[in-house]
Amino acid sequence: LAVGIPDEDVAGHANAGAIDIFYGTEDGLTADDDQYLTQDSFTPGAAAAFDSFGEALGTGDFDDDGYSDLVIGVPGDAINDLDNAGLAYVLYGSEDGLTLAAYQTLYQDNGLEGLSSAGDDFGSAFAAGDFEAAAAAPPVVPRRWPRKATDPEPPCVTAAAAPAISAKSTAAEMPS
Repeated sequence: LAVGIPDEDVAGHANAGAIDIFYGTEDGLTADDDQYLTQDSFTPGAAAAFDSFGEALGTGDFDDDGYSDLVIGVPGDAINDLDNAGLAYVLYGSEDGLTLAAYQTLYQDNGLEGLSSAGDDFGSAFAAGDFEAAAAAPPVVPRRWPRKATDPEPPCVTAAAAPAISAKSTAAEMPS
């Protein structure tokens, strides 16, 4: 069980965010070997005020190895000084659970279609499924739209396949 704590203060940064991962036993969930993670767990010093690490969480077997993987949204993260551009981490599972030894960072400008923009909130929501029928289920990272009436961008959903970063976008109508 992964629990998001997006308003957690981290190292003096308000609402930087955290997650807590609890593993199951034959007696149910236990906090004995839980994993408490923040953005600093991936990159020391990365946690910043209002990043909202863990605001959105998603699961799937994104690398088709038979183990559950976890997507962690950080919609408030600044990318290239663009506030709230957002990013997502994909934490890969193994027989020992989720491991920081194998993770992927996804954001626009990082091999995905589209460019990061202030206010994109990339990583604010996820949906996972078997979109290619015979392949591993890639995480889907919706972007909010429209942000304002003058925004020229069409609705967009970015699907990122793992472990190699590739993406595709569609301009299908999204309900408002």
